[in-house]
Amino acid sequence: MKKIILSIALLTTLVSAEENILGEFGQATEEVENIITFDAGVWYMNWNQTSTSSEMLKNPADAYEMDYNIDSSMATVLALKMSYWFLSGSVEYSNNSFGSGSEESISNLDMGVALLDYIPYIDVELRYVKADFKGAMTAVSASENGSSDFETKVDIFDIIIYPFNDYVGVGYRNYNYEFPQDVYITHDTSGDLLAGGAGLVDLAYEGYFYTLALDNKKQVDKRNNYSGLMYSALFGMGKLTPSAIVNEMTNQADVDLIDSFMGDSDATFYDIMLAYTYKEKSEDGFGYGFTAGYRYNKIETDASDNVGKEVAGAAYSIKTKFDSEFHGPYLNLVVSY
Repeated sequence: MKKIILSIALLTTLVSAEENILGEFGQATEEVENIITFDAGVWYMNWNQTSTSSEMLKNPADAYEMDYNIDSSMATVLALKMSYWFLSGSVEYSNNSFGSGSEESISNLDMGVALLDYIPYIDVELRYVKADFKGAMTAVSASENGSSDFETKVDIFDIIIYPFNDYVGVGYRNYNYEFPQDVYITHDTSGDLLAGGAGLVDLAYEGYFYTLALDNKKQVDKRNNYSGLMYSALFGMGKLTPSAIVNEMTNQADVDLIDSFMGDSDATFYDIMLAYTYKEKSEDGFGYGFTAGYRYNKIETDASDNVGKEVAGAAYSIKTKFDSEFHGPYLNLVVSY
């Protein structure tokens, strides 16, 4: 009961907050939004893909030991924000090179449009993210091993509505993700593998999430002078559905058999950003500052809903599961007008 009361009290505080930004150091200043803001900086990118299918197997020796190789590296980041009246737009691009001639790379394009108070007391934010990862992977089991280059693609579309203030929002995310993973079809009782039912495939997923947002970014953008925290937290729960087997990998599996077993998976994601930001604006309208912080994104699946069926009179189910993380510290220099 105490937790419920505290949660209600916190939500009430957030909903009623209007004058001060949560996380601001010092006194509030006049809200005059910049027309144009340009960011340039660096981001130490880390990408971790983990196959957790082996946790679901009764015989661990049947599992592949998966290793996705994309080294952590510094990326360059460029961002442009423009605001006018009730409309705000932004574009951010980041890219890793990993050295001359390397096959490993990460690129990310993030675009957003916000309708600020277009409907009284309601802000609407639309966002599109496109990312590409290129790297290498190895898969080793008790009976075979293999390696392959791979390319992972991510497409995200968000719509977030802020019905009370600029801090708390609810929304919907459309999600598309393609990547190679290990899959296993096992007997429901004995755990034995079905012939042709274990291997590596490149799967394309389509999914959706219902989301909850908490951030102060829009309020920070409106300040001429600001010293304090800038944060964003987006949490989602939904479903991922395999839409296609794009490619069979080195280790052999019966693709048609695996495709017949694929089903929905429960999924959750977390997008979190926490930073310290400082900015000032002179009397002639020129502004400058910097932001230093950390970004953390994670998606994890629960394959409990995957399809089971009978083969030759015996009951089998597919086991496939993964977690994916994208994170790292960043530093941006900011100029505005």
